[in-house]
Amino acid sequence: MSKFGEEPAANFIAKLIVKERKKKKIETAQELKDILFNNMNPRTDKYKVLMRVFQALRITINNELQNLESFMENSFDPLKENGIGMIITFHSLERQVVVQHLKELVTNFVRKLLSTLCHRKRNKK
Repeated sequence: MSKFGEEPAANFIAKLIVKERKKKKIETAQELKDILFNNMNPRTDKYKVLMRVFQALRITINNELQNLESFMENSFDPLKENGIGMIITFHSLERQVVVQHLKELVTNFVRKLLSTLCHRKRNKK
């Protein structure tokens, strides 16, 4: 939850879930919501916490970041020269993956370009 949900109280929530699962299997989203709501500080924005918990669960279950990384690794080669690729991210975790891969693409492109230019310069001499 701290990694994929960016939830500050992730450790507390994880321990709470483990404790409650020892008592009874959590079978529905409503049960999880009730556990969280009944054990949170009243001043906490409970719905914001709940949103981050379910985001973390969704990202983990669907392997969303791994799928995005795979997509990023394989999506630019098929583009035609001067082709345009567009990626829309919905949260900072996705943005981090996209930015990292774009930086790698640019770095590799610049290295290849410099290598080509240096090779041409040497051949002209």
